[in-house]
Amino acid sequence: LSFVLIPPGVVICVFAREILRRWTHNPSLADNAWPTLSLLAAGSMVYGVSCMISAVQMAEGAVRSMIFVGLLFVGLLVPALILLVHLFNQSGAALAWLVVNIVVLSVSATITLRRYMTGALKTWIAHDIMLPLITSALPAVFMKVFVAGPVGSTSAAVTMMISAVLAVGLSAIVLPEVRTAAFDGASSILTHTRRRSDGNSLK
Repeated sequence: LSFVLIPPGVVICVFAREILRRWTHNPSLADNAWPTLSLLAAGSMVYGVSCMISAVQMAEGAVRSMIFVGLLFVGLLVPALILLVHLFNQSGAALAWLVVNIVVLSVSATITLRRYMTGALKTWIAHDIMLPLITSALPAVFMKVFVAGPVGSTSAAVTMMISAVLAVGLSAIVLPEVRTAAFDGASSILTHTRRRSDGNSLK
């Protein structure tokens, strides 16, 4: 799941202004709203990652933990929205979404993994979170800072697409599960193709 969520989320965060410019064709809107989009994308990415913890809770029948996490989310989100919207307007709402999701994920993962998967917390953080996050952020930030042209230019759009390919590709390389699935899928396709070729040759 982290492979599906983190690389696209990082690219959206880094190229939020370019995405808004291409989508709306409104430079003023893009210049004003890109921080909000970047924060919303980051918060949604964290929320998606938290679904992995929710899956563990459901598998273990941890109803109380799920209720606690839900109440914690609501209890933090409402005051965070009131405070941060007052301070930062629309970006404050997006910032509240990000901060609350990070806090809830941290608490939920710590409680759940320590209770049901002893010793898995550090491995999960390093392998499933930090590894794809770093391998996605490095090429995206590098391309944005050193390669991308002015916002709205063709070179900026091409750079964004290349960054997305690099982020997904590098994450696929460093994550063993993704590599294994890719190799198994390729082997299955090759085997099926060979069988069809052999069958056609016999005919």
